Amino acid sequence: MLSSSDGVIEDDGTISKAVLVSELTKDLAGVKTAVAAMEHQKGFTNLAQGFKLGQKLLQQRGRRDAQSAIMTISDGKPSFHWETGEVAKDLDAKGIMKFMVAVSEFPGSDEWQFMKSMATKPWPTNTVRVPGFSALADGAGNFVQEALTKFCPAAMSPSQTMREEKQRGFMLVYTKGYCGGLGRTLGTQIYDPQECFRLAQAAGRTGFSMGRKYRKGKCSVELLPFTCDEYAQWQANPDDPACSSSWTGGFHNSKYYDWYALEPNCED
Repeated sequence: MLSSSDGVIEDDGTISKAVLVSELTKDLAGVKTAVAAMEHQKGFTNLAQGFKLGQKLLQQRGRRDAQSAIMTISDGKPSFHWETGEVAKDLDAKGIMKFMVAVSEFPGSDEWQFMKSMATKPWPTNTVRVPGFSALADGAGNFVQEALTKFCPAAMSPSQTMREEKQRGFMLVYTKGYCGGLGRTLGTQIYDPQECFRLAQAAGRTGFSMGRKYRKGKCSVELLPFTCDEYAQWQANPDDPACSSSWTGGFHNSKYYDWYALEPNCED
């Protein structure tokens, strides 16, 4: 979700609402386009409305298996401190974390002190201070990395993941399920996907399944037809992989297996 929360006083005396730029989505390309089209909204820093919109979207569309969080990037001290503080308390009560990135040249500034007070405790873990606009001139790579490391320690880099998959020769395609049917079991005490991959490769198979929960340690290998284009699609779109309907009904959901595919020979 992306929102802009620079506020103005409307003709009727009310405060303008935050502007929704993008819903919660997995469409990273769409988010990138939306960010590029953002325009500066003149007015005061209206953090309270931004918090309210973030809370609404997380409650309506947030994933139950993920930590709800709002990251705020601001270069100004929010107006309406009391209202902002009350909304922040409501976020805390609902278990929504608040990550704060502040463009503030001096660590003793009022802006930085207020942003620290808004962050989920402990504030050193959930804040990043950018020391002025000059620090953004080179793209702010160091501060972006710091924010990712602090706020999203389990974040995955698609490009890095693709390089790693290229090196090891297989990729995880589907968690909690499998494509086609479960094949021949080659081991019941195999806990490393690399070991199951070697067994599948030696058996001339194209995919394998690793057991989960009480089937943990089970390595099953399958011979399923898929093309280089399909493998590339799995790499490019890991959140929405496709399993051909001709493979006995496509993906089967199962909390007991994760499904992997061996990289085909695509040199030709």
